[in-house]
Amino acid sequence: MAVGYDSVTAAHLPPGGDVYFGYVDGIYANLAEVRARFPDKPVFSIAVSAATDADFLDVERYDATPEQAPGWVHRQLARGAQRPGLYASQSVMPAVLHNVTAAGVARKQVRLWSAHYTQQHLCGPLACEAQFDADATQWAGSPGASPGPYDVSLIGPTFLPTVQVDRQTTAAKILESDEMVYLFHSPDGKAALAAVPGCGLVGVSSAAQAKAMYGDYRESRPTAAEWADIVANYKSQKVVK
Repeated sequence: MAVGYDSVTAAHLPPGGDVYFGYVDGIYANLAEVRARFPDKPVFSIAVSAATDADFLDVERYDATPEQAPGWVHRQLARGAQRPGLYASQSVMPAVLHNVTAAGVARKQVRLWSAHYTQQHLCGPLACEAQFDADATQWAGSPGASPGPYDVSLIGPTFLPTVQVDRQTTAAKILESDEMVYLFHSPDGKAALAAVPGCGLVGVSSAAQAKAMYGDYRESRPTAAEWADIVANYKSQKVVK
């Protein structure tokens, strides 16, 4: 799975993350700095006020409240945002999700980013007895402090935004029409790419990793020409928020 980093101070963020987060409002607003530091990485914006538009709403003490989440989500969807995100602790997230779904928003329309400082995991009924399945979980601070100068999140395969791909390729058709993950093996058996509906083409190191990340999947061994097409598709993906 992927790793995400966030901090109230952009200079504290380490390199090597798959995604980053920055605040768009409040006294710690640092989104522009985070994007400047990591221009080639997806950077998601966080709003601490329900009056602010962003990729995620921070629901915790002194910031937004669970009662404000539905109105914020509806406003994000109305402006065309794809799967607006909600950040909350493992104990508070059930109330947030209850309020949002009671307001007519389906679970699949939002991303849930939970905070649960125990061990590396994605919050869920089996992982930590959570009453929801998280798309990402903030689980640790930097070594020696929790939270420290930066926080560490485990980013699940359902978190990443959808991608724009060539609609003519085999992989693209799977992404559009099938709910099952497909694992494509290179002809020489040295590489593999997973076609994940709602996420895109994702590099995996082995069938064991694919099993751990996605559970059930179907395998496909394309021809050399088909593999070249899939690889070109993978390299041309563009993140869409």
